[in-house]
Amino acid sequence: MSVTVYACENCGFLFSRVSECDQCPDCGKRLIRKANEDEIAEFEKRQEENF
Repeated sequence: MSVTVYACENCGFLFSRVSECDQCPDCGKRLIRKANEDEIAEFEKRQEENF
């Protein structure tokens, strides 16, 4: 099972999902894409800070 990190083009929210996703869980817009390397690093850093 692979986790994918997504970024919202509307609000900048970074989030992960195991399955395909087409809507931002933060703002609800359908302007999401797979995160780039810098965004993935930022997401992982935030996850470490939260645990």
